[in-house]
Amino acid sequence: MKRFELDVVLPDKPGQLVKILEPLSEVGGNVISISHSRDGDRARVHVVFEADEEAAEEYSRRISELEDVKILRFGRGPGHEMEVILIGHIVDTDIKDTIDRVNAVEGVQVVDVDLEMPDPEKRSSAGFTVIYEDEEALREAVKVIEEIAEEKDLTVIFPMEVVRCV
Repeated sequence: MKRFELDVVLPDKPGQLVKILEPLSEVGGNVISISHSRDGDRARVHVVFEADEEAAEEYSRRISELEDVKILRFGRGPGHEMEVILIGHIVDTDIKDTIDRVNAVEGVQVVDVDLEMPDPEKRSSAGFTVIYEDEEALREAVKVIEEIAEEKDLTVIFPMEVVRCV
C-alpha cells in the first residue's frame, strides 16, 4: 500500500463528503486523514489515503466522473500549496497566458482559479491556487509571477509564509 493525497472542491451541502469517500471504500482504499474548509457554497476537501497503484487510479477516475466535484490535485507524497491573489485587468491581460507561464515553471502547477469580475471595465481580482514541489520551485514561481504582474500592471499578493521563504 502507498500513500496518496487528493484535493477536491465540491458543493457545500449534505452528502457530498460521503459521495467522494464511498468510491475509495469500493476500490479497497484506506483513509488516513480528511480535512476540509468551507468557502461560501463550496468546500475544499483534502483526503490522505492508502491504496495500491491500481486502486488509487481507479479512485481518481471515479472521482473525476462525479458531477459538481473538481479535482485540484491527485498524487503521491506531500505537495505544497500557496494562494496568490492578482488584482488588475486580469482577463484583458490574458489570464490564459498568465496561467500558462506559471505552469511552465518546473515543479509548479496552477490547480484552481477563482475570478471576481464585478464589471468588465473595472479592475478584477483572481485567486490562484498554486502547488509546488519544493522551495526552489516556489522561488522560481514567485519570480515568474512578479514578472507577470509587473509586465501586465497587476498587483500581486503572496501569503506571508511565502514572502518570508523567498
